[in-house]
Amino acid sequence: MSFLTLNRLTLLAALACATPAFAAPAPAAPPPPRKTYDEPPPPPPSNDGMKLGVGLAVMGSTLVPSAGAGGGLVAFYVPIDLGGKFRIEPWFGVGRSGARGTGGNSAFGIEFGAGGFMLMKPVNRINAYLGARLGLGITTVSRTDPLTNASTSDTGVDIGLLPAAGLEYLPDPHFSVGIEGQLGLIIRTGGGSTAVDFGTNGLAFLRYYM
Repeated sequence: MSFLTLNRLTLLAALACATPAFAAPAPAAPPPPRKTYDEPPPPPPSNDGMKLGVGLAVMGSTLVPSAGAGGGLVAFYVPIDLGGKFRIEPWFGVGRSGARGTGGNSAFGIEFGAGGFMLMKPVNRINAYLGARLGLGITTVSRTDPLTNASTSDTGVDIGLLPAAGLEYLPDPHFSVGIEGQLGLIIRTGGGSTAVDFGTNGLAFLRYYM
C-alpha cells in the first residue's frame, strides 16, 4: 500500500488550483469605440470620361437652303464630350427650298462638317458652350424658263466658318433641348462667280446622350 508523500500532496494542490483557470472562458474583446462624428457624403460621380450622343436640328440651317415654299432641312449631329470640358460635334444635313415646276426655281443641297466647343460649368441643368463650326455645302439650283419651259441647273460649293455659342437644358441626364446662335462668313460659289456672305444664323436642337 502506497502513501501520499508531501511532494505528491503539493503537486495535487497545484493541479487543483490551475484547473479552474484553464476552464474559464477568455475575456471578450472590447467593442470598437463609437463614432462621434458624421461620415462625409460619397463623392459625386466623375464626369472625366467621354460622353457620346446623337442630335437633330429641328429648326434652322447652317449652309444649305431650308426656307421658302416646300422647303425643309434634316440635319443630324453627333456630340462627343471629352472629359466634360470640350466637345467635338460632326454633322450631316440635307435641305431643299423653292418651288418646282414651270417657272419655278428650286434648290437642293447637302452639308457636312464639324464643330469644336469649350464647355462651361453646368448651372442648374443648363450647359453652355462656345466655339466654332467649319462646314462644306454643295447646292444645286434648278431654274425653269416660263416661256420656253427649258430647265437649267447650276451647282455651287459653299464653305462656312461660323463662330457659335449655345445653351442646352437637360431635364434628364440623357436628354437635352437647346439653341445655338452663329455669326460668321460663308464663301459661296456657283454660276461662274464667288460671293462672300456675312450674317447670323440660329439653330434649335434635340440631343440624346448615351
